[in-house]
Amino acid sequence: QASGFVTIAGGYDSNINSATNVLEHDIAAPGGPVTFALTPASLETDTGFMDVRTGLSIVQPVNNRQIRFLNLSLQNRDNADIFSGDNYDYAQLAATGGWLLRRGSAQWRFPVNLQALSVQSDESRYMATAGVEYSRPLAANTAMSWFGQAGAMHYPAQQARNASLALVGGAYTWNGKTTPLRVVMSLHVGTEPAEDDDFDYNGRDYVAARVNL
Repeated sequence: QASGFVTIAGGYDSNINSATNVLEHDIAAPGGPVTFALTPASLETDTGFMDVRTGLSIVQPVNNRQIRFLNLSLQNRDNADIFSGDNYDYAQLAATGGWLLRRGSAQWRFPVNLQALSVQSDESRYMATAGVEYSRPLAANTAMSWFGQAGAMHYPAQQARNASLALVGGAYTWNGKTTPLRVVMSLHVGTEPAEDDDFDYNGRDYVAARVNL
């Protein structure tokens, strides 16, 4: 079975560069605090954007318990002209393939993901991960799943940012019995330590929670 999609969306980002809107800042100096002002390019910037995504999904049953799958996707985001043309524009190409196993009502999924990201038309980051996911129903309209992932990120132009990654988490799904409503709540923790100990400040640890309706 093969299926594909194309989506086009427009939107508005109130702070595309994740910057401050405070113009003047004080920094400590031997003779006392010194005040300096940021340039317009360093301040919070808003913009409209256009987002185009396309993808292809291929599913091949091996038998009634095993399935091979492959998903390919391409996303391109074009922001309105801010300062210099393609600031913060990006394109992302991703491929995910793997194996799905069913054991009774439980399901195991073993995905391998490859991803290439280009920001402002520059070769920015490559990422490779392997994971495992386990899910099973709890009742007629609820299910629980657990997942883990490990991999690495490589920055061709900024080797100091290279990092490993690992995360684990779980999710709870509820489907309405009389309404077409589906709620997915998930929580995961992760770590991305820098590969080079001299640049450990480029690593991070995080906790994330999401609710999808």
